[in-house]
Amino acid sequence: MCTEISICKISLVWYTIGDIVIAHTCPRAREKRQCQNSRAYQKKHSRHHASKTSLPSDQPQFSAVIPSLPLSLVSLAAVPLPTSDLFREALRSTDLLDESDLYLWEQEPPNDYPEPFMMAQEVQYTKNLVDVLLGRHWRLAKAIKDNRTLRFANGKVQELMDEIVEGLAVHIHRWSMVASCITEVAANRNMVMADCWLRWQAREIFTDIEEVKALKNGENPYCT
Repeated sequence: MCTEISICKISLVWYTIGDIVIAHTCPRAREKRQCQNSRAYQKKHSRHHASKTSLPSDQPQFSAVIPSLPLSLVSLAAVPLPTSDLFREALRSTDLLDESDLYLWEQEPPNDYPEPFMMAQEVQYTKNLVDVLLGRHWRLAKAIKDNRTLRFANGKVQELMDEIVEGLAVHIHRWSMVASCITEVAANRNMVMADCWLRWQAREIFTDIEEVKALKNGENPYCT
Protein backbone atom coordinates (compact mmCIF):
# COMPACT_ATOMS: atom_id res chain seq x y z
CA MET A 1 0.00 0.00 0.00
CA CYS A 2 1.28 3.51 -0.84
CA THR A 3 0.26 6.63 1.17
CA GLU A 4 1.56 10.23 0.63
CA ILE A 5 1.55 12.63 3.58
CA SER A 6 3.17 16.02 4.27
CA ILE A 7 5.33 16.65 7.38
CA CYS A 8 6.90 20.11 7.84
CA LYS A 9 6.40 20.85 4.17
CA ILE A 10 8.26 17.66 3.17
CA SER A 11 6.24 15.13 1.24
CA LEU A 12 6.82 11.55 2.26
CA VAL A 13 5.57 8.43 0.53
CA TRP A 14 4.89 5.47 2.79
CA TYR A 15 5.13 2.02 1.33
CA THR A 16 3.78 -0.97 3.18
CA ILE A 17 5.29 -4.26 2.18
CA GLY A 18 3.82 -6.91 4.38
CA ASP A 19 4.61 -5.88 7.93
CA ILE A 20 7.44 -3.51 6.86
CA VAL A 21 6.82 0.22 6.44
CA ILE A 22 9.25 2.17 4.24
CA ALA A 23 9.27 5.98 3.86
CA HIS A 24 11.14 8.12 1.34
CA THR A 25 10.78 11.61 -0.05
CA CYS A 26 8.56 12.25 -2.99
CA PRO A 27 10.40 13.11 -6.24
CA ARG A 28 8.41 16.32 -6.53
CA ALA A 29 9.57 17.39 -3.07
CA ARG A 30 13.20 16.67 -3.94
CA GLU A 31 12.95 18.77 -7.12
CA LYS A 32 11.39 21.63 -5.16
CA ARG A 33 14.18 21.56 -2.54
CA GLN A 34 16.85 21.44 -5.25
CA CYS A 35 15.39 24.54 -6.92
CA GLN A 36 15.25 26.35 -3.59
CA ASN A 37 18.84 25.41 -2.80
CA SER A 38 19.98 26.51 -6.24
CA ARG A 39 18.32 29.92 -5.91
CA ALA A 40 19.80 30.42 -2.44
CA TYR A 41 23.29 29.50 -3.67
CA GLN A 42 23.08 31.89 -6.63
CA LYS A 43 21.80 34.72 -4.44
CA LYS A 44 24.58 34.23 -1.88
CA HIS A 45 27.40 34.08 -4.40
CA SER A 46 25.98 36.92 -6.45
CA ARG A 47 26.21 39.19 -3.38
CA HIS A 48 29.73 37.94 -2.66
CA HIS A 49 30.90 38.63 -6.21
CA ALA A 50 29.41 42.11 -6.20
CA SER A 51 31.19 42.99 -2.97
CA LYS A 52 34.54 42.00 -4.47
CA THR A 53 34.21 43.95 -7.71
CA SER A 54 32.57 47.17 -6.53
CA LEU A 55 34.73 50.32 -6.41
CA PRO A 56 35.82 51.59 -2.98
CA SER A 57 33.71 54.37 -1.56
CA ASP A 58 36.66 56.80 -1.62
CA GLN A 59 37.37 56.29 -5.34
CA PRO A 60 37.80 59.77 -6.93
CA GLN A 61 34.73 60.81 -8.88
CA PHE A 62 35.63 62.75 -12.03
CA SER A 63 32.71 64.49 -13.68
CA ALA A 64 34.39 67.50 -15.31
CA VAL A 65 34.94 67.49 -19.07
CA ILE A 66 38.58 67.53 -20.13
CA PRO A 67 39.00 70.48 -22.52
CA SER A 68 40.06 69.82 -26.09
CA LEU A 69 43.27 71.41 -27.34
CA PRO A 70 43.85 73.40 -30.53
CA LEU A 71 46.10 71.55 -32.95
CA SER A 72 48.42 74.54 -33.09
CA LEU A 73 48.91 74.29 -29.32
CA VAL A 74 49.70 70.57 -29.49
CA SER A 75 52.19 71.16 -32.30
CA LEU A 76 53.96 73.93 -30.41
CA ALA A 77 54.10 71.85 -27.23
CA ALA A 78 55.88 69.11 -29.16
CA VAL A 79 58.74 71.38 -30.30
CA PRO A 80 61.94 69.97 -28.69
CA LEU A 81 63.51 71.92 -25.87
CA PRO A 82 66.89 73.59 -26.45
CA THR A 83 70.10 71.70 -25.72
CA SER A 84 72.40 74.68 -25.17
CA ASP A 85 74.54 75.22 -22.08
CA LEU A 86 72.44 78.26 -21.21
CA PHE A 87 69.28 76.17 -21.20
CA ARG A 88 70.85 73.51 -18.98
CA GLU A 89 72.19 76.11 -16.55
CA ALA A 90 68.78 77.80 -16.31
CA LEU A 91 67.22 74.39 -15.80
CA ARG A 92 69.50 73.60 -12.85
CA SER A 93 69.33 76.82 -10.82
CA THR A 94 69.40 80.61 -10.84
CA ASP A 95 72.87 80.83 -9.33
CA LEU A 96 74.87 81.13 -12.56
CA LEU A 97 72.52 83.34 -14.57
CA ASP A 98 71.02 86.79 -14.28
CA GLU A 99 67.28 86.32 -14.71
CA SER A 100 66.30 89.75 -13.44
CA ASP A 101 65.08 91.01 -16.83
CA LEU A 102 63.16 87.89 -17.81
CA TYR A 103 59.97 89.22 -16.25
CA LEU A 104 59.70 91.59 -19.22
CA TRP A 105 59.24 88.62 -21.53
CA GLU A 106 57.00 86.69 -19.17
CA GLN A 107 54.24 89.25 -19.64
CA GLU A 108 51.40 88.22 -21.89
CA PRO A 109 52.14 89.19 -25.53
CA PRO A 110 51.94 91.10 -27.73
CA ASN A 111 54.86 93.20 -26.51
CA ASP A 112 55.90 96.54 -27.90
CA TYR A 113 59.41 97.01 -26.58
CA PRO A 114 61.91 99.05 -28.62
CA GLU A 115 63.43 96.88 -31.31
CA PRO A 116 67.20 96.75 -31.80
CA PHE A 117 68.63 96.45 -35.25
CA MET A 118 68.94 92.68 -35.60
CA MET A 119 72.62 92.31 -36.33
CA ALA A 120 74.29 88.97 -35.62
CA GLN A 121 75.02 89.93 -32.02
CA GLU A 122 71.40 90.87 -31.33
CA VAL A 123 70.13 87.71 -33.01
CA GLN A 124 72.35 85.63 -30.73
CA TYR A 125 71.24 87.59 -27.69
CA THR A 126 67.60 86.93 -28.56
CA LYS A 127 68.33 83.21 -28.97
CA ASN A 128 69.99 83.22 -25.56
CA LEU A 129 66.92 84.88 -24.06
CA VAL A 130 64.74 82.11 -25.46
CA ASP A 131 67.00 79.37 -24.08
CA VAL A 132 67.17 80.92 -20.62
CA LEU A 133 63.42 81.61 -20.46
CA LEU A 134 62.54 78.06 -21.51
CA GLY A 135 65.05 76.62 -19.05
CA ARG A 136 63.63 78.74 -16.25
CA HIS A 137 60.06 77.67 -16.92
CA TRP A 138 60.98 74.01 -17.31
CA ARG A 139 62.66 74.28 -13.89
CA LEU A 140 59.53 75.86 -12.41
CA ALA A 141 57.40 73.14 -14.02
CA LYS A 142 59.55 70.48 -12.35
CA ALA A 143 58.96 72.15 -8.98
CA ILE A 144 55.20 72.05 -9.58
CA LYS A 145 55.45 68.38 -10.53
CA ASP A 146 57.37 67.60 -7.33
CA ASN A 147 54.61 69.25 -5.30
CA ARG A 148 51.91 67.32 -7.14
CA THR A 149 53.84 64.09 -6.68
CA LEU A 150 53.79 64.61 -2.92
CA ARG A 151 50.08 65.41 -2.89
CA PHE A 152 49.35 62.34 -5.03
CA ALA A 153 51.32 60.18 -2.59
CA ASN A 154 49.21 61.63 0.25
CA GLY A 155 46.00 60.60 -1.49
CA LYS A 156 44.94 64.07 -2.67
CA VAL A 157 43.91 62.72 -6.09
CA GLN A 158 40.45 64.30 -6.27
CA GLU A 159 41.82 67.64 -5.11
CA LEU A 160 44.55 67.49 -7.76
CA MET A 161 42.13 66.70 -10.59
CA ASP A 162 39.73 69.46 -9.61
CA GLU A 163 42.51 72.02 -9.29
CA ILE A 164 44.18 71.21 -12.62
CA VAL A 165 40.93 71.12 -14.60
CA GLU A 166 39.71 74.37 -13.05
CA GLY A 167 42.82 76.17 -14.28
CA LEU A 168 42.92 74.55 -17.70
CA ALA A 169 39.88 76.28 -19.22
CA VAL A 170 41.24 79.74 -18.39
CA HIS A 171 44.76 78.78 -19.45
CA ILE A 172 43.66 77.45 -22.85
CA HIS A 173 41.42 80.46 -23.52
CA ARG A 174 44.24 82.83 -22.66
CA TRP A 175 46.67 80.95 -24.92
CA SER A 176 44.21 80.95 -27.83
CA MET A 177 43.56 84.69 -27.53
CA VAL A 178 47.29 85.49 -27.60
CA ALA A 179 47.91 83.07 -30.48
CA SER A 180 45.21 84.76 -32.53
CA CYS A 181 47.02 88.10 -32.13
CA ILE A 182 50.47 86.77 -33.03
CA THR A 183 50.00 86.24 -36.74
CA GLU A 184 53.09 88.03 -37.97
CA VAL A 185 56.09 85.85 -38.79
CA ALA A 186 59.14 88.03 -38.20
CA ALA A 187 62.64 87.81 -36.80
CA ASN A 188 62.31 90.86 -34.56
CA ARG A 189 62.73 90.32 -30.85
CA ASN A 190 59.14 91.03 -29.84
CA MET A 191 57.82 88.39 -32.21
CA VAL A 192 60.48 85.81 -31.28
CA MET A 193 59.78 86.24 -27.57
CA ALA A 194 56.02 86.12 -28.13
CA ASP A 195 56.51 82.77 -29.84
CA CYS A 196 58.62 81.66 -26.88
CA TRP A 197 55.79 82.63 -24.50
CA LEU A 198 53.29 80.60 -26.53
CA ARG A 199 55.71 77.70 -26.58
CA TRP A 200 56.27 77.26 -22.87
CA GLN A 201 52.61 77.95 -22.11
CA ALA A 202 51.60 75.28 -24.65
CA ARG A 203 53.94 72.77 -23.01
CA GLU A 204 52.49 73.47 -19.56
CA ILE A 205 48.90 73.11 -20.81
CA PHE A 206 49.65 69.88 -22.65
CA THR A 207 51.39 68.44 -19.58
CA ASP A 208 48.37 69.29 -17.41
CA ILE A 209 46.00 67.59 -19.86
CA GLU A 210 48.08 64.42 -19.85
CA GLU A 211 48.21 64.41 -16.05
CA VAL A 212 44.43 64.74 -15.76
CA LYS A 213 43.87 61.91 -18.23
CA ALA A 214 46.18 59.64 -16.23
CA LEU A 215 44.55 60.56 -12.91
CA LYS A 216 41.09 59.95 -14.35
CA ASN A 217 42.16 56.46 -15.43
CA GLY A 218 43.54 55.66 -11.98
CA GLU A 219 47.15 55.90 -13.12
CA ASN A 220 50.14 57.67 -11.58
CA PRO A 221 51.41 60.40 -13.92
CA TYR A 222 54.27 61.27 -11.57
CA CYS A 223 56.15 57.96 -11.55
CA THR A 224 58.63 58.94 -14.28
